[in-house]
Amino acid sequence: MSQKLLPVLALLVGTCLPALSDETTSPAPAAVASTASQAAINLTSENEEDKAQNLLLGAYREGKKTNSLAPDIPYFLALFEEHQSHPDRAARYLLEARAIYTKQNSLSDRSKMLFTKRLGDCYYAANKIKQALAEYLKALDLSETLANTALSTSEILEAIVACEMSLKHYDQAENYSKTLVQLCRRRLEKGGVSELLSYSWALLQQADLYRASKEDAKLEVVTAEIRPLFLSLVEARMMADRHGLLPEYRAMVIDIRKQYVESINPQSPVELAWAAADFRIRTLPLVAWKNGLAATAPRAVILCIHGMGLETMAFSWLAAEMNKRGYIVYALDVRGFGSWTQTRGEEHLNYRQSLADIKKVSQVIKERNPDLPLYILGESMGGAIAIRAGARLGDILNGVIASVPSAERFQAKRMSLQTAVHFIVDPNKAFDIGSEVADRATAKESTRTMWKSDPKAKLGMTPIELIKFAAFMRSTKPQAARITKLPVLMVQGLQDQLVKPQGTFGLFEAVKSPDKTFLTIGNAEHLIFENSTPDPILIDSLDSWLKHHAKVTDAKITGLRTTDCSDAFLAY
Repeated sequence: MSQKLLPVLALLVGTCLPALSDETTSPAPAAVASTASQAAINLTSENEEDKAQNLLLGAYREGKKTNSLAPDIPYFLALFEEHQSHPDRAARYLLEARAIYTKQNSLSDRSKMLFTKRLGDCYYAANKIKQALAEYLKALDLSETLANTALSTSEILEAIVACEMSLKHYDQAENYSKTLVQLCRRRLEKGGVSELLSYSWALLQQADLYRASKEDAKLEVVTAEIRPLFLSLVEARMMADRHGLLPEYRAMVIDIRKQYVESINPQSPVELAWAAADFRIRTLPLVAWKNGLAATAPRAVILCIHGMGLETMAFSWLAAEMNKRGYIVYALDVRGFGSWTQTRGEEHLNYRQSLADIKKVSQVIKERNPDLPLYILGESMGGAIAIRAGARLGDILNGVIASVPSAERFQAKRMSLQTAVHFIVDPNKAFDIGSEVADRATAKESTRTMWKSDPKAKLGMTPIELIKFAAFMRSTKPQAARITKLPVLMVQGLQDQLVKPQGTFGLFEAVKSPDKTFLTIGNAEHLIFENSTPDPILIDSLDSWLKHHAKVTDAKITGLRTTDCSDAFLAY
């Protein structure tokens, strides 16, 4: 399997399953698990996914042979197929399970709603938008007849908005978007960070709807509401980090996933497994670090842009090192990666809008810190984006730091062949490219494991996205030539197994600015800045380069507000 199906299922089995027998009302017949289903969930909780799937397949074949197939068997098999990026197969299993459940009349209305939503999710993943929309609308009708389903209803509404936008039905999308925003606003009465983040993403989705439908006046209104909300969340997280209130990221994910599963109230072992897998971690697309910054005034601000498949937290180690040396560090998720993958309709790669995001974030940073120089730092894909930003935003930025930004890659023909084959099969169907990239990006097993297990890492990309990526990277050189004044630092590791050093040097030569520096690190792999153990020589060199260019004294941070940070899991 490309990634572990349910890495926290062992914890959930111990804490959630006992509650299945403690319902105040009698469980529906579907709550009675088949022996195979119960055994499969136990195996999965012990990280024996392959054995669990084989056991279920055996039970499935026997059930078909004897005409006694229990519906939770195909329901569970659908989950495995969905997580192996086979949404069409998953949908077929779900349809088979639904036919048996319907014949037995053994699903509660709540279970029907969740089942129907999951079928919609499979169609959505298979890019069968009309079929997905039909299932989501059925799920919405069911949810509106039930109590205590605000969370599920908001997820369904979000998916409906995404489908309607994909079909360019903007009026219908707006109606559902307004309903979603109102629902999320009501959920804010709970006062939790999760609810605040859900509300923020409902507004972000609405903003993208108005951007797509070219309704500029409405977009301006929503943007005016989003900006202070996001700034408050970013600053709250930064303050929490400074005071040691942020928990370890993966522990936080497990805890919030457990809360999510309990709120779904699964009625059977297979529903428990689906609920754990349905969970999506809500975070901000922008984070900032100021932890450990010296009492003296900061030297400068660094805005980081990640590489393909990664996300903002890949810069957390670099941020810690640069904080110690007097720099404020921000990191932004590129559209289609990181936090964007957790919201329906926002999963798609969009370089144009990402550059617009960089411009807006840069303007806000400069407004709030007018005395501090701002440098953009990017790695790999992020390095190419940083070069573009330098070419277009020279009046806002004070310099560009680009690590391994070249399109000249090792085994490029093999990658092109993979993309071509998958394009012929289905240009919109994602396939696992991230695992191979991770294996070639670093020899450190701990870094590979961390990358592959990160819930916000994007391991799968569609052929269309990869074609866009290749075209974007190839067009970096003429953009580098447009940088005529900004200082540029370009970095390349000689142990890089992804990007050819000569390609990066070619981009360096294309830069027209006379103030440019090329830094070669002999033992560095592809991941230079997005590394859990940044090279001390690299950090010292970066610090020296920045000190030389950021000749700022007595600068002060402006506009930083003290925010209540009692909720520790703020916006990773």
